[in-house]
Amino acid sequence: EAINLTSAVTKGYGDTSAEAVQKVSDLALMTVQLGQTKFPELAGAIGAVVPLAKQLTVSQQELFAVMATATGVTGGASEVATQMRGTLQSLMAPTKEMSDLMKKLGFANGEAMVKSLGYKGSLEAIVKEANATHTPLQKYLSSIEGQTLALTLAGAQSTTYDAKLKQLQNSAGTTD
Repeated sequence: EAINLTSAVTKGYGDTSAEAVQKVSDLALMTVQLGQTKFPELAGAIGAVVPLAKQLTVSQQELFAVMATATGVTGGASEVATQMRGTLQSLMAPTKEMSDLMKKLGFANGEAMVKSLGYKGSLEAIVKEANATHTPLQKYLSSIEGQTLALTLAGAQSTTYDAKLKQLQNSAGTTD
């Protein structure tokens, strides 16, 4: 499982150096410590979301922070990966409303939005707009699974995510 997990992330992000493997190992181990998942579950789920996360410039720390925060809250590791995948797909292939929101916020596309606001910040902007305009969230995020994660990270788990992200940003040496 360790090899599957580190391979999925390092290959997906395009860096298979020893340093990259160590970094992913540290992030994964800390995610298991911070979240409600086990290493085999995380290893089996994360590969489904890595290509989209990489494409949209979601950092590895953000990816693992989502897994550490949402597991046990919105589902197991595979459900959380599906939820995250739903949000990322909505950013990559936006609805008309989502495209309009990106333009309104000054972004050419989902990648630019995530690069500027971060993954969670992008979800917060989407949820905020939906609430402010009384527009159903599904007009922006077509995946019901993605809506679940967006509402969670922009709502009750927002500060938990921030705290776990901060811990993950300082995860170097965890595997040792």
